[in-house]
Amino acid sequence: MPCCSTGGDHLCRSGDKPRVEEFQLKSKSPGSGAPLGVLPVHGPVSLDGGVGIQRQTARGGLAGWQRRRVLEYIEEHLSETISLSTLSALAQLSPYHFARAFKKTLGLPPHRFHMNRRIERAKVLLADRPVTDIALAVGYAETSSFSSGFRRATGMSPTEFRRTLA
Repeated sequence: MPCCSTGGDHLCRSGDKPRVEEFQLKSKSPGSGAPLGVLPVHGPVSLDGGVGIQRQTARGGLAGWQRRRVLEYIEEHLSETISLSTLSALAQLSPYHFARAFKKTLGLPPHRFHMNRRIERAKVLLADRPVTDIALAVGYAETSSFSSGFRRATGMSPTEFRRTLA
């Protein structure tokens, strides 16, 4: 039987039986048994990251190279319609697994992330360009669809946003 020790006090000697009776709980049931919740251990036990305790790492997101490759592609093709299958092929994942991993990594689904990046680019461009040119530059076919999407994302129209910049 292994040596049982708690802390620095050795409770058994080499060749002796461990003295478990000191740790047994008082019970009304007859017979001897192992104490509840006490395991024979050799040496002190550390519960704050010590030996034997593994920390769990976040799993299920995109790897660094996948994240970098996909984000670069989105930035380069911001004004285009990007399909989920295109992005998943870049990450070498199935569309289903890619969508889950993307959302876990960046906090948004791929399409919503793409739309938010378009709006962020439009905010930068609103300082010195006409709204129609900005709508075309960030991938909207019509100024009205750009304006409604911008209002939905920011709570104000592109023109109102431009006034706040000045």
